[in-house]
Amino acid sequence: MSYDRREFPAVTVCNSNPFTATRMAYDVNFTSFWFLPPNLTEGSFYDDFQELDNQLEAAYSTGNVAEYIATLKELETLVVQQNISSREQQAYFMMELYGRDLNDTEMVGLSQPLNELVLSCEWQGKPCQMSKHFYAFFNPTYGNCFTFNSGLNPNASELETVEQVGEDFGLRLMLFVNQDEYIGPIAKSAGIRVAVHEARQYSWPLNEGFFISPQAETSVAISRKLVTRLESPYSDCVYEDVGKYSYLTYFPEYSYSMTGDALPALGDACSLASCCL
Repeated sequence: MSYDRREFPAVTVCNSNPFTATRMAYDVNFTSFWFLPPNLTEGSFYDDFQELDNQLEAAYSTGNVAEYIATLKELETLVVQQNISSREQQAYFMMELYGRDLNDTEMVGLSQPLNELVLSCEWQGKPCQMSKHFYAFFNPTYGNCFTFNSGLNPNASELETVEQVGEDFGLRLMLFVNQDEYIGPIAKSAGIRVAVHEARQYSWPLNEGFFISPQAETSVAISRKLVTRLESPYSDCVYEDVGKYSYLTYFPEYSYSMTGDALPALGDACSLASCCL
């Protein structure tokens, strides 16, 4: 049986922990990731907090990474027991982080790199070419994210295509979550955020993605529906194309670019709600 060759979609993966604990400590001198609201800066809890915080400082100053991470986990347990909301903790954390005036390169350097996240990659049974196959970008929610088969990747001359279905003819990834590096205030749960999207479209993993749990094997099968609307004289749904863009006559706010250079690019679900169904 033969199939028409089709363009393979882009697959974006992000660790749900945007910054790694040791990089935060040793690159930007974050010795504690917990920033307390005013009502918790006194009493027995605060004494215990200060003691662990001092131990964290000592481990940091001596370069004892194992002790540093173990103490960090104790501190996290202590603070979690106070029922501080994750949203409040994240707000304190991010205010402190952005107060450091870090540039884009420094922010990227605090997050998990590609060679640590992707332990193995196979495309149609062969090892991936990492620089060709993956496009890196920084997401404010998940930190470093990496897109397989991105039309935005300058190192890829063309997009990957597929003509047969099944896992042997697609993409296989082994990903390293590395929970030891998780930072309690900003990582709500352990896992990988995955988004499958059109290859020339910029990825929005928070809005269009799904989670994969650690220590599990997950298979994802997809189908694609493509709707093409003809311009005049065949219908009055679509303007004549202007450059790269296609404009809907009745609902122009739902028109979008498939090239990835008009952000945010809206998904097919928006355009299908427009007209001439």
